[in-house]
Amino acid sequence: MKKKIVWLLGYGCKLDEGYCCYLDRFINYVLQNETWIAFLIVCGGASQKHSAPGLTEAEVMAGYIRRRLPPNIPVVLEKESLTTQENLLFCCRHLTGYSPEDYQQVLFCDAIRALKVKILASKIFPRYETGIETYDKSS
Repeated sequence: MKKKIVWLLGYGCKLDEGYCCYLDRFINYVLQNETWIAFLIVCGGASQKHSAPGLTEAEVMAGYIRRRLPPNIPVVLEKESLTTQENLLFCCRHLTGYSPEDYQQVLFCDAIRALKVKILASKIFPRYETGIETYDKSS
């Protein structure tokens, strides 16, 4: 089985109930697949300058998940992106040395962006096997 590079795409900076459910779903996935995970990439820039000044989406999410995951799982932050496309483009540098023959990607996003993420991933990472995991706050 291929090792997994698991991405968590930004979802804002306000840790409300829906956001925490999104992060908890991600945490559950990571814990269920811990043996196969190479590392996590947490994506999101400073999109909430008024409600979360000085913080990025990646920092908010990483703070939440790190308190709930074993410390041996590596977490990489991408703190510059402001769009879904930038989430994927700016993380390319973290894939250097990780062959598509040995690694697959799993991208977590909210359900409303799943199709967009799937299309962008197929264009940006055509050689990687890529799965999409979603969270739908209406369910």
